[in-house]
Amino acid sequence: MHPRVERVRILRTVAVVAACAVAGAALVGCTQQDRVVDGSRATVAVSGTLTSLNPNSSYGRASTLNADVAYLTGSAFAYPDAGYALVDDTSFGTAQVTSEDPFTVRYTIADDATWSDGVPVTAADLMLAWAANSGALDTPDVDLEPYVDAATGRLGELPADVVHFDGARGRGLELATQAPQPGADGRSLVLRFDEFTSGWRTALAPGLPAHVVASRALGLPLRDADADPASDADPKAARTAQDALLDAVADRDTAALSAIANVWNGGYDLTGAAPDAELLVANGPYRVTAVSDGSVTLGANPRYRGSRAPAIETIVLDTVEDPDELVRRFREGRVDVASPAPDAELASALAEVGGVTVRAGTEATFEHLDLQFADSKSGLFGDARVREAFLHVVPRQQLLDELVAPVQADAALLDSFVLRPGAEGYEETIARNGSADYQSTDVDAAVRLLEEAGVTSPEVCILYDPADARRVAAFGLIQASAARPDSGSPTARAPTGPGCSGSRAPTTRPCSRGTRRASAPRPSPPCSAATPRSPTSTTSPTRRPTSSSTASPAPTTPASRSTGCASSTRCCGRTPTVCRSSRIRPSRPSPTGSAASPARRSPAACCGMPGRGSP
Repeated sequence: MHPRVERVRILRTVAVVAACAVAGAALVGCTQQDRVVDGSRATVAVSGTLTSLNPNSSYGRASTLNADVAYLTGSAFAYPDAGYALVDDTSFGTAQVTSEDPFTVRYTIADDATWSDGVPVTAADLMLAWAANSGALDTPDVDLEPYVDAATGRLGELPADVVHFDGARGRGLELATQAPQPGADGRSLVLRFDEFTSGWRTALAPGLPAHVVASRALGLPLRDADADPASDADPKAARTAQDALLDAVADRDTAALSAIANVWNGGYDLTGAAPDAELLVANGPYRVTAVSDGSVTLGANPRYRGSRAPAIETIVLDTVEDPDELVRRFREGRVDVASPAPDAELASALAEVGGVTVRAGTEATFEHLDLQFADSKSGLFGDARVREAFLHVVPRQQLLDELVAPVQADAALLDSFVLRPGAEGYEETIARNGSADYQSTDVDAAVRLLEEAGVTSPEVCILYDPADARRVAAFGLIQASAARPDSGSPTARAPTGPGCSGSRAPTTRPCSRGTRRASAPRPSPPCSAATPRSPTSTTSPTRRPTSSSTASPAPTTPASRSTGCASSTRCCGRTPTVCRSSRIRPSRPSPTGSAASPARRSPAACCGMPGRGSP
């Protein structure tokens, strides 16, 4: 539901493929060409900043641009196509269920899958992905708070007797608690899940190269000291590093695993200086060739032999946050493609630029709220009745009508986190998933649920970007809906605090420490009543289709597990970094990812919900 903007180009192939790249952060389904058009180049205007080359750490998950770049530079066993169907990528490998009970899957990498430094992709890469994202090797009951940088939200280096991978939980690997078994072929890994996992085809994929991570963690150089850092790794040295990682997992070597986890957690974060060439090793259709302030350059990976072969030689991702600046760049011919947030005024301005085509359509991710169930400061959403009460006052249809329909008249609400409208099984799924109860607001139901829970006027923290007029408008609609005095519920309290007015409610505060840091002054968030602190699902998808975003503003279903206060991990708990990226904004799947860099944090607004009792 974002307008896609393209400049008419003489080389039409470049424009078409660039549009596909923007729409889905990749070229999936757009071309099967096995050669690059020499000299072809596309400049894409994006939101946010590349902050990490590891999109699965909590710091990396704070920017969807990180995930978009990772998709362009990575490979997996399956990916969603433009029609939201899951497509097996047999050019990279296969995922095969070998047993239903216990549920067991063999992941096998294709013989010619290779990292850009010439090192084969092996079982060690899959083992590292499992270790990092399952949590199975982590030291239990460790307080990580003292190791989180309050200014940046980054998890610092942990002691040698502590193992903690700050990976992405909730995608299926957390259900594989037993150590996987590498195959004798060196290219397969057998994973036993504790229970059936519907996302088994996409649960495991190589993220960071095991030989590079182990080399840096364990002091195992991959090339001679005087060799060019961008040169190919020595095959024997790379194999030694891969074996060392496998041994560390097999032996549960705490010191080695701690060192490996520290590199995985923070070694790929971009801290200002140009990243080492070693950190740019990739196994997908593109590789990062340059990173500068506000710009990322991707070049075609000459070693890629998969089915997503690129046609464009170079893609430049330039950060453009200001709509007026975006229009200027199109007029000056400095931008070829953009996928901005729905904005009727912006769409109209772009349509007036000569040689520019504006198209409204959907993308693969959706606009949503994430609710935090556990580890929040209030524990408010530990009670399902309070979560449901909150969802009953979110004005989904109004958000759609006022913020989306002016740009795309046929936009519709999304009622499933798993399937998209038109996909096989969508209608059957939404008929029984409970979404019908949340098609419109129901204050009576919200009040009743709060009474049953014994909760009066609960306070809520919603994170969003106050510099984004659309986010401000979305917050205002949710706020007004929650504050309605319908059915005898009192008007929700308006918060007070920095930049706020009023005195009847709690103060505005950051959802977690450090969330107010910014490179320039930002306007304060709106101050008045809204809704409780959130549970939905996390959305840091690293594998996303090429074309579109789903047509739903704000949360669409009653929500599943949680990990973010209107964000995607534990932003009201120990991980403030995620708060930066949660802007109640769609994390678009294109290289125009909308998440913020460390300099664009999302402030929080605290507000009330309908309920009986004193205001």
